Parts: sequence; structure tokens; C-alpha cells
Amino acid sequence: MPIIGRLPNKVHRKLDDHRFGKRGNRQVLHLSVKPFMNRWLFEPEEIRIFGFSALEFGNFCILSIIEVLFMIEFSEIEDAVRSFDTIHPEKMKRYIHYRSFRNFVTHFDEIRDVQTQSFVLELLSDYVADVRKKKDQDFSAPQDWKHLAKAYLNPLSRIYGKKYGYSVAIPFLWVLIIGIIGDGILYVIQSLLAVQHVLFFTFGMLLYYCYTRFIKEPTGRVWGLKY
Repeated sequence: MPIIGRLPNKVHRKLDDHRFGKRGNRQVLHLSVKPFMNRWLFEPEEIRIFGFSALEFGNFCILSIIEVLFMIEFSEIEDAVRSFDTIHPEKMKRYIHYRSFRNFVTHFDEIRDVQTQSFVLELLSDYVADVRKKKDQDFSAPQDWKHLAKAYLNPLSRIYGKKYGYSVAIPFLWVLIIGIIGDGILYVIQSLLAVQHVLFFTFGMLLYYCYTRFIKEPTGRVWGLKY
């Protein structure tokens, strides 16, 4: 069967990515045009469109449409999240974990798996709806900011932390508290073993704080409770 036409290299690469899975497991949606094409009088694999089978090209078109719909929905959600930057006083932003969610939408385009995209979009959309539902946007009550953290921040942080290298932003005061407590426990153990004490936890926490504060935070790859 002759090839119907030719496409630019960029489109060919996108088709190749879909065929061989280089852009993630797009097959998780289980979408296929084969049930419709099987009603024809020929096998879909017999037709070649731009060098690809009709089945491959059909799946590519469907997935491309889904991508466009995702981008339109995400654009609206991103605008809504960034609009929370106008919330005053500044303290209120901490209660809605604003900077964490701002960082989530900043790097959303790095998510290639369609199923993960859909899950993240759903969480972000529900988060925006919850914040907007409170007209005064006052989430200072513990049950309110904890609800946002449990329902939206925690599941998103697991995705972004595991797949995209996000780190937890820890306030400097908590860095000192954790370091002192850890070194206090270590001091007791080392005293019993007659080993020279080293401020291992304090130095370690300070190094982690500097790493997140001066390397990860400028790139927007941090998240945190009340951050």
C-alpha cells in the first residue's frame, strides 16, 4: 500500500515516541481506534499514513486531542493557583501551602504519563475549588490547613518527590530543633560507648537546609507544609 504523504521530522518523532513508549506509558488509557476500524473491509495495518499504520496514526490523533484538552484545563488551573499570590495578609498564603502548589504547576509540563497528568490535574482542580469555596480564604484553623495538606499536598508531594526530584522545605528553626534532638540522643549513646561525640545531626540538617534553600528553591523544586 503506498504511503499517502510525508510529515515534518518533529511529527515523525512524536509518532515514534508514541509507538515505542519514549514519552511514557500512554497506553494506560487503553484508547484505540481498532474497534472502529475493524468494521471496514480491510485490516487497519494494511493502510499506511505518513509512513505509519492507520492504527498507529489513529491512536496518535486521539492522544494528541487529549493532550490539547489537558493543556487547556491546566492553563486555567495554573492561572487560578497563581492568582492566590494576591491573598493578604502574607500569612494566609502559608495556610493554603501556596508556594508548594505554585511549584507543582510550574513543572507540570514535565509529567509525560497521561494517567499521572490526569490524576495531578484532578487534585489541583479540587484544591483550587476548595480554596475558592472559602470567600475569606482564611484557612488558619488547624482542621482547614490540615485538610488541604492531607487531601492535596501529601499525594502531590509523593508524585513530585519520587519522580521529579522535589525536596522538602524545612524552616530553619525546625532544622535546629531536629539537629539538637538528634545530637542529644547520639551524645547519650556515644557516652555509653565511650566514643568522642560529633554534632552529626546538626551538621547534616544544616547542610540539607543550605541545599534546599540555595539550590532547589531557586528552581522551584521544593514543597513543604505551610510553605
